Amino acid sequence: MRTATGLADRNYQQYINNLGTAAQSYGTGLAGQGQGYAAQASAAQGLGTQLASLGQVNGQNQAGVYGTAAQQQAQFGQGVAGLQMSAADALVKNNNTLAQGQTQSSNNFLGALLGGASSVFGAAGKAGGFGNLFK
Repeated sequence: MRTATGLADRNYQQYINNLGTAAQSYGTGLAGQGQGYAAQASAAQGLGTQLASLGQVNGQNQAGVYGTAAQQQAQFGQGVAGLQMSAADALVKNNNTLAQGQTQSSNNFLGALLGGASSVFGAAGKAGGFGNLFK
């Protein structure tokens, strides 16, 4: 009976020790699982930070592209306006030159007409008037 009781006590103690080891292993497993979840959370946070940074850089790049396009459109508009202004200036100068030429031609014609009339009147005066011209 003593042998049976001793064996039972020893087996029970072994069973308790085995339960303690199992509980310890379970606790270690849970701690490892917790560390794994923490690592996943950290990785997710890092990914979120990187995606936010990427979005910010993308936004800045797009803003730069739109800014450059706006500058180029403004320069194009200024160039077109400059060309139109130059064309208008050339047209005005051309019209002024044409008007001056027409004025000069008119003055020359009028001068020739008046000069011829002066010659006729001068000759008539020398001949004794217009009456002598028709005799």
